[in-house]
Amino acid sequence: TYQPGADHTPGAGTRCWVTDARAGSSVGQYDVDRGKTSLLSPVMDLAHLELPALSFWLYYSESVNPGDPFRVDLSEDGGQNYKEIWSTRNSTKGWKKISLSLALASKRDRLRIRFTAQDLSASLVEACLDDLAIEGLASPAATTLLGSALRGTDLRFGLTGSQQGFGILLLSQKTAQLTIPGFQGQLLVDLSSALLLPAMPYGNSTSLSLDLSIPRNPALKGVRLHVQQALLTLPASIRLGNRTSFQIQ
Repeated sequence: TYQPGADHTPGAGTRCWVTDARAGSSVGQYDVDRGKTSLLSPVMDLAHLELPALSFWLYYSESVNPGDPFRVDLSEDGGQNYKEIWSTRNSTKGWKKISLSLALASKRDRLRIRFTAQDLSASLVEACLDDLAIEGLASPAATTLLGSALRGTDLRFGLTGSQQGFGILLLSQKTAQLTIPGFQGQLLVDLSSALLLPAMPYGNSTSLSLDLSIPRNPALKGVRLHVQQALLTLPASIRLGNRTSFQIQ
């Protein structure tokens, strides 16, 4: 009644975020009681996206109508301060897609999203969340970074490019701001100390993703890296995209 018992993803996937996955002897045994539980996104740099939007599927159960609010809050400073952008006090009565604009954020380089299910009064509260997506319009050569940058985890780079082009990621500990004759855009990382990853072909697509594993080496903690894509297209054309940064945790 209060938990679907399965995730939302049609025909694929077996997991979702859930307030408590254990099965009790009654519906009230493992629901949210006298407090709250929160789900946090990684800190995201979406400054290069136009019309960024958040979507997710929510299964929310609340035995009182209206009851305790399920909240979605947005932070523009990496999680120091939050403001509410959506909430509901009523059960969704099944999986429901929620779509929210993130264009309202005045600063988009350190966005973080917080989802909160809470029990502030005597009621049964359960929540599940699945198939979360961030979408927006990105220019060719743009790079989107997603991940916690925690040692022992993967960082995912989302690259936007052009068909039959090649994307090269430049990683450097130093930034720059140079105009190079013949290049579109500016060089925003220090090329003399940069690590160039192998060129990745776009083929018939305009997007690529790359997962980069962060070693568990303690010496890496606190190291800050800056990333920029160089997009090569034919005939000989090089376009430099946005710069995005992360600090290893």
